[in-house]
Amino acid sequence: MTVLTIDLRLADVVSQASMRGHLVADRPFSTCTVIQVEEDRVKLFRPYGQTADFSHTGGVIPYIGIEEYWVEKSSSMIWNVYSRKELK
Repeated sequence: MTVLTIDLRLADVVSQASMRGHLVADRPFSTCTVIQVEEDRVKLFRPYGQTADFSHTGGVIPYIGIEEYWVEKSSSMIWNVYSRKELK
């Protein structure tokens, strides 16, 4: 399902979509979870992992962390919803 930012709900698992509904490869937007919904904005959470391969040093440095960010409900962003739960 594809929705606008204003239609996101708490606990939705989403990724940003392009205007044609295809996955956007740009970061920092990848699969994330809606963790807070306010009147005018939505807070998203995503864990991430990335590596930088330094072949000349013989090692790999992993970067692991989390990111939380806000998106205004007035935003024209379109989201792919992978999971939507009815919360009680």
